[in-house]
Formats: sequence, C-alpha cells, structure tokens
Amino acid sequence: MKKYFTLLAFILMAASASASHIMGADITYEYLSPFKYKITVKMYRDCKGVPLNAPVIKIVCPDGNNSQSLNYTRVSINDISNFCKGDTSPCTPANIPSNSGIEEHIFESTVDFSQSPFDIYKRAGCCEVRIAVEQCCRNGAITTMSPGNFYTDAMLNVCESGKLKNSSPVFGTYPVQYICCNNLLTYSQGISNDGNSDSVSFELVAPLNANNSNEPYNSGFSTQKPMTVPNNSLGFKFDPETGGFIMTPINCSEVGVIVVQVSEWKRDSARVMKKIGYTRREMELIVKTCGYNNDPYFTGNGKQSVCAGNKICFTIGANDDPFLPKQTNLDTVSLRLINQLPGVTFTIQDPTAREKSAQICWQTKEGDGKETPYLMTIEARDNYCPDPRIAYKDISIFVKPLPVAKRVYRRLLKGNLEMSSVPSDSLFGNYRYQFLVMDSLGGSNSTGLFFKRVDTFQFTLPGKYYIEHTIINNKYNCPRTYIDTIIITPEHITSIAESNVISIRVSPNPGAGIFTIQSELLKEQNLMAQVYAMDGKCVATVPVRQQQIDLSTLSDGIYTIDIQTLKGVLRTQVVLRH
Repeated sequence: MKKYFTLLAFILMAASASASHIMGADITYEYLSPFKYKITVKMYRDCKGVPLNAPVIKIVCPDGNNSQSLNYTRVSINDISNFCKGDTSPCTPANIPSNSGIEEHIFESTVDFSQSPFDIYKRAGCCEVRIAVEQCCRNGAITTMSPGNFYTDAMLNVCESGKLKNSSPVFGTYPVQYICCNNLLTYSQGISNDGNSDSVSFELVAPLNANNSNEPYNSGFSTQKPMTVPNNSLGFKFDPETGGFIMTPINCSEVGVIVVQVSEWKRDSARVMKKIGYTRREMELIVKTCGYNNDPYFTGNGKQSVCAGNKICFTIGANDDPFLPKQTNLDTVSLRLINQLPGVTFTIQDPTAREKSAQICWQTKEGDGKETPYLMTIEARDNYCPDPRIAYKDISIFVKPLPVAKRVYRRLLKGNLEMSSVPSDSLFGNYRYQFLVMDSLGGSNSTGLFFKRVDTFQFTLPGKYYIEHTIINNKYNCPRTYIDTIIITPEHITSIAESNVISIRVSPNPGAGIFTIQSELLKEQNLMAQVYAMDGKCVATVPVRQQQIDLSTLSDGIYTIDIQTLKGVLRTQVVLRH
C-alpha cells in the first residue's frame, strides 16, 4: 500500500509541474458600435509546458457579481521565440511540450452589451465592467513569487459606450522575453492608442490570482523592484510616461514577473480627468547566461516636442559593439518602427551600413495638438547567431496644442473699431495677444500694431483692411495666427457725434448673474445697460440698480456691457457662468 501512495504522490507532483505554462497575457478591446466590442486575448505559453487550451474568458463586475463567460475562437498560434533565420522553430509542433521557447495564442470574441445575456450589466448599474482571463497556472519556473493561479483583467465603461467610442491601447511588443544576465535591457510596450482618450498613464501593479486578489511577491521583491538588479543607475527604472523600463538583471537563473497597467483618461464637462478604461499587461522575463554577443543600443533623443502645424525631424541610431576579444565577425543591425503614426515617415539613412540610423519626420497638423505625447517604438535587432539580440527605444513626441480664439469686431463711432480676442477656454491671462491692422495692399503699409486683448483702432479712410491676429499660449509658447478682412465704409468714417468710451470694472468676473459695477459715474437716475453677445448683437437691455446689473436670465457666455451716461459710454466685458 505504501508503494501505491508513493507512486500516486509522484504522479500528482509531475502533473502539477507539467500543468504550469502561462507566461503572460494581453487583453485589448475594440469599439465596433454602441455597446458592441471585439475582444482580443493574447496568452503566452512556455513551450516546455502542457498545451494551452480552454482558458476562462469572462465579463464580471468589479465586486465579482454578474459573471458571464464568453464564447471565443482561437484564431492563431504563433512561435514568437527569438531564433535565427533558417533554424527550426523551438515550439514545433504547436501547442505540444517541446523545447525552450515562447508561443502566442490569440483568442477573439465579440460582445454586445445591449443584448442578452450581457445587457445585465447596464441594468444592474455595473458600468465599469472587467474583462477577465483565468487559467491554472503560471509558469512553474518563476522564482520571484510562488506561481499559482493566473488571472488578469481589463476595464471598459459600457454605460457610456456610445459617448466614449473608446478602444483600448494596443501593445506592439511581446510581453515575454529571454534576457541576458549582466546586460542592460531596454524595453518598450509599443503602445498604439485610438485617440479617443485625452490622456494615457502607466503604472506598475501587482499580479493577480483572482478578482481583486494579488499574487504576492517573495520577500525582497515588489512591484517597484520585481527582479534582482544592482542598486545604481543600471537598476530597474520605470518610465510612467511611456510604460517602458530599463534594467540590468544580475541573478543569472531568475525568472520574474512584471505587470504594467495602462489607464485611459478623458475630461468630463467640468474639465476633470476621469478614468474611462484600463488594460493590464503581465510580463515574464527569463534571465539566462548568454554567449559572446552584446545587445544593440541607441543614440539620439527619443523625446521630442513641436508646435502643432509644424514639421519635426530627428535621427535615432543603433550601435552594436563587438564582444571583444571573442567576437571577430561584427553584427549587422536592423531598425524598424513598430507602431508608426499616420503621417510619420521613417527612413533608413544608409541601408548598406552595418550599424543603422533612421530619420523620423512628421509634418503635424494644427489639430494634432494634445496634452499628452504621441508614442512610437523603434526596434533594433542584430544578426548574431545562435543568440540574436533585440533592443527597444520609446519615441515620445509631444505635439503642443495651439491656442484657439474667437475674434470679435464692433464698429464704434467716428471710424473706431473695437478688436477683441476671446480664447476658447476664457482664461484670458494665459495668453499673449497681438493685432496688426494692414491696408488692402496686404501689409506693405502697416497702419497699427496692438498688444492688448481688447483694443480700439480708428480708421480715417474707407476701404478694405486686413487684421492679422496672433495669440500665443504662455504655457507652450506656440503662436496661432488668424487673418480677418474688414470693410470700412464712408458712413462709418462720418458717423454721428464722437462718443467718449470709458472702461469700467465689474465684480465678480466671471460671475453667476449679478454683477457689481465699480464707477463713480453711476449717480444718474434711470440708467440702462445694453448687453451685446459675441456676434455684436444686442441681446438684452437691463436697468442699473444700486450699481448692479442682473444677467441671470442669459445663457453662459461672454458679453459686452455699454451704459450711456452724460459723460460718456461706460464699457466692460463680463463672463457669465451659472
């Protein structure tokens, strides 16, 4: 009987060891139409482990309720091992225990949250649903934690699906790699984003073994220090702007897990950033002792900025030093841009060179400006065999947004024209202003240059004039120029008696409806205020009572106030916000 127990224990132990095979996963979702999404799950298998079949893919509320399993299709199995051209794939045959290698399994499903059974989430008020993937077990080779059940998820907002029209970021690099001990690793997530979010953020998070349940690291390891590295500049350094990192592994038999969460944010009606989705990438890095070969490395600045509408060009190079004195045949390096943005050109400067360099150019458009950078990834790969190396570099281009302003022109008496610039965000002090008044010869005869947001120019001759208005945002120092055409008629020049215009102050400004006027000229009785909208139309006439005017019946906006007194016209501009 004792022999039978021993044999059974051995069988169970062997089954447990062979059942561990999951090395990492990515989850992405693509918006198809309101409430309808295509979900893609990429899982990565250790080719020495058991086959990867029938993972659990489900939709669940954050509290774990209303769980619904997805029907899915496995669309492909790919060997993504880094092996030399002409060599046999280490993962042959597919999804069968074989050699050291990495296999990518891609599963797809389409979900309509307006149809049963998935309409339950909106009805239950569960808006931020989780797409969860689960299978036993993590790769048993992991050394930085006790590998248990594998679980990961992504989040999307189904209640505001039609409004957000949001798809998740897509990863352009693989999350599993064999890396060389004592060599500097540069890694990029290769993120592409659909542009419907206003901002994307990256953070290191803990692995999961179930919904809302972390898989703990072993002592000495954490999300911020997921592997053994030196305590200097060559240690683990994570970039929260791009999600990339550098590290130098110094434990030559270590297998570690890193999890990066990519969150998407969008401003609400109050301009406050709200999280609209996230996806998690679980990565596995396998440290090994490599042969006589150095990794490629990059030269050139990958973080660039440009004002929207301008062109930017810069050069990134890749070098590969020989491993002396062992390596006598020099490596040739290839370069490629993984997630190339529309309109970006990528040109290898000398295709015959051993160490390549590439020029990246982008003629941006005025509408390309946004508050967060655009991300691309450049990959360098050498041709050393049997151990080719890969390096990545994040390319971050911040396209600084241009200011947007509405120009308002009001004809006054005696040929005077009031010129106003109104920024789209109504934050007047955040900008610099310039008005250039030119005659019909197109600027050869300049007739006036002004630097106030609101100013007045007096025309003495009728004709066609051009007003060139430049507004510059102080934050980014990016100018935007508008050119408007103004026709001055003889009637405007000879308009009735000159009026004295007196600027006044009001408070509060902006205000919710009741504005107090600060002027000693309001002692006259029965004064009325003319209220003009941005298009110059008079939208209201309101009485002045105890130095106050009431605009609470008007909609939010910017208005010009004129009050005719015996000593002249009192004028100011107010911002109404209820």
